[in-house]
Parts: sequence; structure tokens; C-alpha cells
Amino acid sequence: MSSTIRKFNSLLDPSSPPKHPLSLSSFIVLPQSPSPPQSRPIADLSVDSWSDCLTTHLLSPFTLLQAFLPLISSHKSSILFLGPSNTPALSPPEHGLENVVAGATDRYISTLRKEISSTSGSVNIVQFKLGAFNHASDREAFKMAVALRPDNNVTSHDNVPQNTIDSRNTHGTPLRQLHLEVFDAIVGKRTGTVYVGRGSRTYDYLGKVMPDGLVGWMLGLKSSKADVQRDEKADERVDGEGSPGWEKVDQISGEESA
Repeated sequence: MSSTIRKFNSLLDPSSPPKHPLSLSSFIVLPQSPSPPQSRPIADLSVDSWSDCLTTHLLSPFTLLQAFLPLISSHKSSILFLGPSNTPALSPPEHGLENVVAGATDRYISTLRKEISSTSGSVNIVQFKLGAFNHASDREAFKMAVALRPDNNVTSHDNVPQNTIDSRNTHGTPLRQLHLEVFDAIVGKRTGTVYVGRGSRTYDYLGKVMPDGLVGWMLGLKSSKADVQRDEKADERVDGEGSPGWEKVDQISGEESA
């Protein structure tokens, strides 16, 4: 990796041919949460699951950033961390992998800020806590672009998702807002922690001030309502279609009595 970084640094050197005004403005780190989230108790997680999660979501991005730190410091670049925050902010049960990754990332960023501020202080570290985003507007724009193309040889059914959501009924922040915030952080207009996306600031505040028991009660109440709705749908399906198992038992009983 050191040889690759040296080669990358040579490309940014203005004195090396060909001469150019290139510079390293920002280094973006995406320590994503485990996807899809594994909603399992910690007791059911295997050693391989922990190893794969920590290696992929923590060790790899942190090692890469550590290798680039001298280059980042020399160019006085900014470091941007982007990651989801709504679920980890509440630290819900049966989300051990996601909670550990989010907690370790927060402590890493806090430590890195203190170390850089005590040395050079020329590197701006910005943490983006992302909430919910509205993707419906992007799908609508793509659908319109496909429909307006005169040389379109493929039907829109092959290009546009059929489950297009009406943007007026979708809750979430437009992705354009994330683009604007990241651009502002690259040019130095953002510092510290930036909340982007629906619920990012609210969930972060609730996770800090609400007792764990209250959070657990709210999550348990929500899950219990979902279980009740699922059971009601199952009962309606059984009532409408009948129970083939009991019908077979009744048929066998009738044959034996005959």
C-alpha cells in the first residue's frame, strides 16, 4: 500500500511532469453499518460474523485512512465520515453488530480530532450523521428522462422500477441536500458534526437523553403492534380460505364412522 500512496502523491506533486494544479481537497470515509442489518441477539452471533463485520466495516476503512494520514496532513485536506445514524443512535436490542460499528466509529473520530488538534490542527474532520432520504424524486426524474428520449429502444418497464413512490407522500430529505452539505464540507464551510436526513438530529438527541428502559419500551411496543397486525392478517387468511388440515381430519373421521 505504501508504494501505491507514493505513486498517488507523485500525481499530486505540481513539480512532476506533466504540471497541473491538482490537490487533495478531502478524504471521504464511508464506515457503513452491516447491510442488511442482522437483527439477532448477541448470543446467536457467530465468531465469523463478528470477524467479518469488524474487518469489513472498521479495520479496512481505519487502516486505509491511517495510511493516507501523512498525505492528508501535508495537503491540509479535510476528512469526511458519512454513515447512517437513526438506528444506532437508539442502540436497540438485537442490533449488536450495527451498534458496535457505530460506537467504535464515533470513538475513533473523537480520538482522531483530539490528536490532530494537539499536533497540527490543519485538518478539518467532519462527521455526517445520516437519516432517512427520499429517493422517489430521483426515480421520477429518471422515468421522465426515459420517456422523453426519442431514440429509446427499450420500454420504460425495463428501466424504471415499477414500485415508484409518489414524492408527495414519501417522508425523507432529498438527496440533493446531502450533495450540497458534502460540497460545503469539502470547501471548508462545515465543521464538527453535520446532521443530514430526516430524523438524524432527533434520534441522536433522544438516544442521549432518554433512559434505556424507555427506549426499550418504545421499541417493544412497536414490535408488539407489528406482531398483532401480522397475527390478524394470518387469522383473516385462515378464515377466508379455511383450514385444510382440520378439513382433512373431519373427512377421515367421517369415513371411519361410516
